[in-house]
Amino acid sequence: MESDLGYYTNNFRNLHITKVINEEPTTEVIIFGFATKNDAENANFSINYQPAYGGNTQYPFKKWQLGGNYYILPGNGYDVFEENKFGLIVADFGNTGLGYPLATKKHNGIYTFTTNYKGKIYKSILHLNLTNSE
Repeated sequence: MESDLGYYTNNFRNLHITKVINEEPTTEVIIFGFATKNDAENANFSINYQPAYGGNTQYPFKKWQLGGNYYILPGNGYDVFEENKFGLIVADFGNTGLGYPLATKKHNGIYTFTTNYKGKIYKSILHLNLTNSE
């Protein structure tokens, strides 16, 4: 899957973002694959940041929360995003009202998200390599 914002590799485990939209509708990053909404809400993840692509500042990824509730999305049925699975938003670039700053080139780098889910450890890698943003 490829768009003007980036592309996936390694069976959707690696996401390469080259452009983000920092205003509505924003670009979101979602950790996906949970069996239930409750599983997604209770998910814990850690992030390892490695500066790359000219970046030097880690982006403040966090669980997207509105009114005390985490924002969980069902799959859309495309590719590996099955309709019976759920995802947790961890970035909504530029949605400053929710505490997500604009994403800029200073945030470029390799982010490894590690999630412990049902006794297994899953790693997803985000290559944030912004060449331009809106």
